[in-house]
Amino acid sequence: MAEAVAEGADIPIAKLAQTWDTVKVAKIGRAIQFTDEALLSGYNNDIAEEAAKQVVIAINDKVETDLLAKMNAKAQLTATIEDSDNPASGIADALVNFGEDIDGEKVILCDPSFYSRLIKTDGWIPNTEMGAGMIVRGTVGAVYGTQVVLTNRLKNKNQAYIVKPGALAIYMKRETLVEFDRDKIDQTNYIIGSKIFAPYVYDTTKLIKITLGGESA
Repeated sequence: MAEAVAEGADIPIAKLAQTWDTVKVAKIGRAIQFTDEALLSGYNNDIAEEAAKQVVIAINDKVETDLLAKMNAKAQLTATIEDSDNPASGIADALVNFGEDIDGEKVILCDPSFYSRLIKTDGWIPNTEMGAGMIVRGTVGAVYGTQVVLTNRLKNKNQAYIVKPGALAIYMKRETLVEFDRDKIDQTNYIIGSKIFAPYVYDTTKLIKITLGGESA
């Protein structure tokens, strides 16, 4: 914060400071195998291409799961929405945690069961009415300026997270790598995918963990 300075007095000098955090880099992977017979038995379907897609999907799912685990462990701003509360009003109350930074883009990640409560409130805006205002793929609607995105990967179904841009980050050592291999002896084919990365919470002031009518894990 700036300080009052008397006429002719020196302006106070502050030293630039920075903080450090340690993140663990990990490798995740998934592989699929199939025989030549399986490859040839497919009718009008490219088994190898489909297997490669499933490997990438599995890796992306793991990235999201790991990031949610980091959010659960690192979140400092918290709120509670009881089962008896109006869920839309509960979100509005939770947003107060952002203080003067309450405005701007934000997303709530929640389980479909909480979504079923939200769509019954007066504040609900379906995605068909959002148009260019949608900022995240998979948005199903919005309530009080907060876009709603569903996920089935919340370990605790009684949790939700409100996230602002800049809250999360992924340190990428190597993007998803998909490789193909083959054992000529038994004529088995392999599709192997891997990623080396570290997910972390970059700014805790832009993340709110919400407990939904129960104890948080």
